Amino acid sequence: MLDTLLCCDLYLTLVMMAAELGVSVFTKLAGVPSLSGARIIPGGEKQPTEIEARWSQRELVRGKNIVFSKSYFVGEGLSLLCSTAHQSITSSVSKVAYSSDCNRKVVLTKDKPVSADSSSEPLQYIEVWNKDVLLKTIDVKNLEKHGKIHEDEHFGSFQLSSDGLQLLYIAEKEKPKTESYFKKDTKSTTDQPTVEKGLEYVYDTNWGEQLSSVVNPVPMVMNLETEECTIVDLTDIGDISAGQAQWVPGDEGGIVFVGYENHPRKLGFLFCFNKRSALYYANVATETCKRLTVNDHNHFSPRFNPQGTKLAFFETPAEGPHRPCAKLSILNWSDKSVSTVIDVVDTPTPPLNFPGFYTSALPSRCWDTSGRVIILSSHWGSIMDVTLVHTESSKVTRVVDGSRRGTWTVLDVTSDLVVAQFANPCTAPQLLVGALKGAEDDLKIDWTLIASPSDLTKDLNWELLTFTPSVGDKSIPYEGILLSLPRPPGGAPPPLAVFPHGGPHGVYTADFLLWHTGLALLGYTVLLVNYRGSCGFGQKNIDSLLGHVGTYDVRDVQDAAEEVVGRGLVDPQRVVVLGGSHGGFLTNHLLGQYPDFYKAGCALNPVTCFPLNMLTSDIPDWCCVEAGLTFDPATPPTAEDFAQMMSVSPISLAPKIKAPLLFAVGGKDLRCPPPQSFSVYNILKALGKETKLLYYPEDCHPIKTLPSNSDAFINTVVWFDKFAPPKN
Repeated sequence: MLDTLLCCDLYLTLVMMAAELGVSVFTKLAGVPSLSGARIIPGGEKQPTEIEARWSQRELVRGKNIVFSKSYFVGEGLSLLCSTAHQSITSSVSKVAYSSDCNRKVVLTKDKPVSADSSSEPLQYIEVWNKDVLLKTIDVKNLEKHGKIHEDEHFGSFQLSSDGLQLLYIAEKEKPKTESYFKKDTKSTTDQPTVEKGLEYVYDTNWGEQLSSVVNPVPMVMNLETEECTIVDLTDIGDISAGQAQWVPGDEGGIVFVGYENHPRKLGFLFCFNKRSALYYANVATETCKRLTVNDHNHFSPRFNPQGTKLAFFETPAEGPHRPCAKLSILNWSDKSVSTVIDVVDTPTPPLNFPGFYTSALPSRCWDTSGRVIILSSHWGSIMDVTLVHTESSKVTRVVDGSRRGTWTVLDVTSDLVVAQFANPCTAPQLLVGALKGAEDDLKIDWTLIASPSDLTKDLNWELLTFTPSVGDKSIPYEGILLSLPRPPGGAPPPLAVFPHGGPHGVYTADFLLWHTGLALLGYTVLLVNYRGSCGFGQKNIDSLLGHVGTYDVRDVQDAAEEVVGRGLVDPQRVVVLGGSHGGFLTNHLLGQYPDFYKAGCALNPVTCFPLNMLTSDIPDWCCVEAGLTFDPATPPTAEDFAQMMSVSPISLAPKIKAPLLFAVGGKDLRCPPPQSFSVYNILKALGKETKLLYYPEDCHPIKTLPSNSDAFINTVVWFDKFAPPKN
């Protein structure tokens, strides 16, 4: 009995030590700020250029992100002259718009009513600023013209006209007033809105995961002087949801927006770039609206050049995998003709090896002053680099900085200046400004480092690995990123933490990633695997996985892990695996197929059962496409379809799992709903297997709220430390 008690005490002590160390590392990394945005404000004659940067940082005491701004002033040669002190921005700020001269700024904020309970929706306010003076605050609810102003990056728009007097945004169309059949009628007057009875509980279809409040989004234009709102009437152009609206330069009252088809049904929009849509033009003054492009593809991220002569946008198929390679197109504004600048890349070819575009959006301002070159961030396999597209010659230039290899994110472009964030697994986010130089067909960017807030990860090492598949098409190589601390002479080999990404058509880029960096600092060698099907390697790579999920992706991850183990870099007896979404799917598969290789696993919001996911997910088409089937929203799946989906589902492997498996599940996940995680968890419990499930009732698909994310990380650290601990 005494021995048992001593063992229990020792175990609890070790758990507390692992938790305390995990908390220490997470706290330090959480304090590393990253850029949430930046804007270039050119100076006048003999005046410095201002870089207004917005930084975001996790704040563990209050359990939320805080945002602060800081301005950096650069002079000739982009030398840093001075910077301002940090200015805290309330976390309620969600959108900011500037006039062309940057003197007027409009801010969308939100705040809970003073007497509201915790479940109440925040109220929205529009603040109008002139330089440093707040001119007015507008209560959106009191406008009584529309519902919520959409703040998300997919539908939400928030733009000032060039003169700063008109505000363009996307809002929810005002819903009719409803009440119970049993409510007695009261005396009505002519100025009271019509009330419809019995419609209180009618279900409205929405755009899914994290966009459930987006039901009927429409473009709105507000006169900021009179506060009069004008809705863009979409009645005559079909059943669509509007988003990504832009002012047309030089066209008073003219806007361009994307219209997403609501028919035959709305499917989950987040992370999915295969929705049928078209570009539309509307003139608010003349109340006209017309379609500019065909609506049999997905169109997104429209951006005018400074002259208003060209409209760039991305285009992808309206079917198939959810994140395909995109075509970059140009609409000539004078005659509305559309031409392809960069087509879909099937396979990267030497000498450039350009793999095509996979980015979710162009920067809000992305053109050079000539209006002929687009500057953006683009995937080049597991690396993201600044990329120049010459729209008239279709030439692509990769901007490479030999001293900074990793992930570049273009934040703003104007006056031939570029502001970008750079980071990699060993470099916390940095702010840089660069100037376009050289002839148009041979442009380069000279970078100046403006801010580098943290060096916490400077002791880490990382390298890019290339692997050859052992099954299927062996001509398609794939990559991995290996992250580790230097191994001291004579030190014990570290455990290996294998991370397959989600999607499956996602990608790990060489970036600063909290969980992965955290585990590396805790003594794990971390392997991030971009198995076949990952984006950033050509469309052929993506298509190669369709119909082979549960086979090619599983084998690729296992081959990569075995190769790293075979190099003698890690302890083969202490290998763990973790991933979310499709990465959680692979975690379950790997534990079931290779039960003696892994010592523990963690699955965050995993897909475990394709048939169940198809019936409950906001993207049922995903299940069909990845399993090699055709999705038809009007046709129920057959028994054969379910059998095919079940054959790739890891739930059938649950009895073979030996390694302890930890689940982390968001209660509001619409993408991979919780019941399928409960199912595997219950099977493992019934079999007497070691398992545990963390349930976060208010979280969604990515467990992203800070309290939930930090708790899941520490629990994962404790879980792995119990079954595959690092050795000092």
